[in-house]
Amino acid sequence: MREGAAEILLRLLGSYVGSPPAAVPDAAAEELVDRVATAAAEALSSGFGDGLRERLAVASTETHAGWALTGRAAYAAKHWYLANELSSISRAGKVPTTLALLPAIWHRLLDGDARWGDPERLRRLWRIIAERLSLLPDPVNGAAEWSSVWEMPRLRPSDEAIAAASRSCAAVWGGDRPALRGLTESDVFDVYTASFRGG
Repeated sequence: MREGAAEILLRLLGSYVGSPPAAVPDAAAEELVDRVATAAAEALSSGFGDGLRERLAVASTETHAGWALTGRAAYAAKHWYLANELSSISRAGKVPTTLALLPAIWHRLLDGDARWGDPERLRRLWRIIAERLSLLPDPVNGAAEWSSVWEMPRLRPSDEAIAAASRSCAAVWGGDRPALRGLTESDVFDVYTASFRGG
């Protein structure tokens, strides 16, 4: 259930941070993030009872068919592509993999690398999540804490898996392709190594 709640928030974060501003969808995304984070906080303290499960299921549906993602850039959620390749190759869960990658990706984003998204939009949405879930307000440190506090599996991909996922990610999603336009194999490898080797 924690992974399910995290996946909803990651879906919203990726699409929001990687897209340009839009008045109504932005407000809808912020309200939905607030609602999911509030429900998750309640569940962590009291358990995922039927009422909370239903609220999270409805919220998940809204990320596919509601206002929250309307008009978003088609390939906004950059973290999913890196997580997808590495989790497939290393046979790890996609949500724990994504959470493990967030600090490195968000560090680059907040350092001004616009290929990963908009820093102000990240700060705005993270503020809501951090407040509701009692996580650190800095997105990079808060993301690392999120994975730990929610007891996500600690991943240890091999050097071979990291190298293979870097090649695959760049070949399938990078270069001139719209998902990771402008990002190279080296860029992807640097995120993986920073995430799992402290590089």
